[in-house]
Amino acid sequence: MVSEVQERWPALFSCEQISQEFCRITSKDLLESFRGSLDIYVPRLLRLYRARKGAFGQKMEDVLDALDEKTSDVLTHRKTAALRGLPIFVRDDTSKFFLQCSASDTEEQVIRDATVAILSVHEDDDALNAVNVAVVLEGASSCKTYQTSALPLHICLASCTQ
Repeated sequence: MVSEVQERWPALFSCEQISQEFCRITSKDLLESFRGSLDIYVPRLLRLYRARKGAFGQKMEDVLDALDEKTSDVLTHRKTAALRGLPIFVRDDTSKFFLQCSASDTEEQVIRDATVAILSVHEDDDALNAVNVAVVLEGASSCKTYQTSALPLHICLASCTQ
C-alpha cells in the first residue's frame, strides 16, 4: 500500500517537500516545531521512564544507565535517551526499529522485513557518524536525508544502535 501511495504522490516521501508543505499549512518550520516540542517533552518522558523502568526490563535500564554515564553534551544525550526509550515504552522491538548498515551493504537486505523503522547508513570505518538517515515503511526506504548535518544530532544518534 505504501508503495502505491509513493508511486502516485512521490512528493509525500521527500523530506524537503514534507517540510515545505508543513510550513505552507501551519506557517511554522517543521524541524523547529519538532525541536521545540522535544525540548518540552524530554524531561517528562525521562521522568516517566525512570518511574516505570522496572516494567520495561533491561532495555530501558540500559538506555537510562547510558544517559547517566554521559558527562558532556547532556542535553543531546537526554534527547537521544527520550527518543530511544519510545519504542521500548510502547513495547516495540528496538532491534527492528533502529536499523543500521554500512555504506557498502545493500539497504534492501537490511530493510526487507521492516514494517516501520529508522535506518542509518554509516561509512564502513565509522559506525558513529551516519551519512544517510532514512525512514522505512513496509520494507522500502521512504524518506531519505543525505545531509545528516541538517538533522538534529539526537535524531542521528537515536538512529544508531548501541
